[in-house]
This record gives sequence, structure tokens and C-alpha cells, in this order.
Amino acid sequence: MAGGMHFIVGIATDEYVILASDKATFAYGAVLADDNNDKEYRLGKKLTMMCIGEEGDVAQFGDWTKRNIQLYAIRNGYELCPKSAHHWIRRGIAEALRTEEYYAVDVLLGG
Repeated sequence: MAGGMHFIVGIATDEYVILASDKATFAYGAVLADDNNDKEYRLGKKLTMMCIGEEGDVAQFGDWTKRNIQLYAIRNGYELCPKSAHHWIRRGIAEALRTEEYYAVDVLLGG
């Protein structure tokens, strides 16, 4: 990843998942551009995604993922389980890597 240092961590137990990340946004290396950037995306009632990477890619990929998973829930009447969401997100990133418009993001999914 180009840019400054990002932090993302997740802990899973039998009953819950804890996800955490920093709120910093870096521009041109180690220059701190913003210290209040939310990298958390609520994908459903029991599904949360944390993204780090280039600011534009994180915002675009996070919104795209959130809207498409919510659309899936509306069309089918139920939300994706974490395992299915993981495979769908991974496929989306893999397909984007084969184009010029790929996302430079790291994702942590919990649910």
C-alpha cells in the first residue's frame, strides 16, 4: 500500500466479533491529511466491514459493497451470511484487479 501507516484489527469469539481501525487519512506518504475518517461500513444487522488503503478507493469500494449487499438483501428477502459476503467481496476485488479501475484496499469483515 502506498501512503502512510494504517491500522486494522479484528478479534472473534464464539459469541461476538470486535473490529477496530484507526481514523487517520494520509496523503503523499506520511503527511496526515485527516484524523477523523470513518473506515467502518455497516453491511447488515450482523455484518460489518473495515477498509483501509487509499482514501478514494476505500470510500468508493466501501459504498459500492454496502449498496450491493443491501440490494441483495432487498431482492432476496434475507441478508448474506459472513461467509457468503466474504466470497462475494473477494470476487469483486479479484474482478476489479483485472481492469484499469482496480481498488487498492485491504478489507476485514466481521459478523
